[in-house]
Amino acid sequence: MFAPLPTPHEMADWDRLSARDFGIMPEMLMENASRAALQALFDALGVKAHSPANKRVLLLAGPGNNGGDATALSRHLHDLGHEVLLLHTRPRQDYKNEAAYHLELALKAGVPTRLATDLDARDLGGYDVVVDGLLGTGLSGELRPDMLNLVRLTNDLGRKAFVLALDIPSGLSGFTGRPLHEAVRANLTVTFEAAKIGIAQPEAAPYIGRLDVRPIGIPRALRKTHAPAHVLMTAGLTDLIEKPGPGLHKGTAGHVLI
Repeated sequence: MFAPLPTPHEMADWDRLSARDFGIMPEMLMENASRAALQALFDALGVKAHSPANKRVLLLAGPGNNGGDATALSRHLHDLGHEVLLLHTRPRQDYKNEAAYHLELALKAGVPTRLATDLDARDLGGYDVVVDGLLGTGLSGELRPDMLNLVRLTNDLGRKAFVLALDIPSGLSGFTGRPLHEAVRANLTVTFEAAKIGIAQPEAAPYIGRLDVRPIGIPRALRKTHAPAHVLMTAGLTDLIEKPGPGLHKGTAGHVLI
């Protein structure tokens, strides 16, 4: 009847406490997120396990956790035989912690990578899928010029390609769901463990596309003891309401306090 709607801070606490209290390392959660995104993408495109690996996929990876998810996803797609190009938005040495870990794995696996600023946008046509891993839910303040250009590039490529946003379309506020000037317009947004509160806001709808919520292994006990302050009412809530009889009148149906 209710689905959790964590704020970006509450979601970060789930990640942090999963490592501290349960020993589930951030690298593992990132791996889980990338595999969840892979399955959601294949489900949306109708790609089966035995389908030929014939997709051309461009992945844009920022230096944070969102970029780490995209980097891990690039490795899975590459290992399956799809034609992949990973664009990292910062020099490799600027990637830290689990994002650096997954970038190193991708390089060892042979994923083709390029620094985004080294490419001309005119060289990036012909992709079937564009993956937005630029920025996550913690974005605040307007986009920097370099990120704004990459958001615009993603939307330009999205005129012909399928756009997958990881966790949230880059440029949207994870709190309000409003674009911080501009945002990626996705065909599919895969959000991890729970939809963030900004994603559920009406202002986010034109950017989200279809929303797919996928678990990544946050323990149920942790989600219960650190429940978010907000929840989303789901269709199951209507099960609490008796079906109206044919002679029902509004004056006899009771009253609701909101």
